[in-house]
Amino acid sequence: MTDKMKVPKTMQPVFDTVAGIIDEFCREYLNEEYSQVSRELAAALCRKRPSPLAKGKPEQWACACVYVIGSANFDLPVNC
Repeated sequence: MTDKMKVPKTMQPVFDTVAGIIDEFCREYLNEEYSQVSRELAAALCRKRPSPLAKGKPEQWACACVYVIGSANFDLPVNC
């Protein structure tokens, strides 16, 4: 596991849920690169204190991560 993917133990279940949703969406509609970078963003958000991922729905956070990465690259082909 790279440093970019490390998360606090308390946030690991939330990260695993969000990462699973990201992986599923990217596998169906995008590619592995989007999945990897979106998971890195989710991990970074999990490391913030307090983590914004501690509140809200995992589905919304997964969508937000993919959307932000796609928007930054100007080529997100679908809406979450």
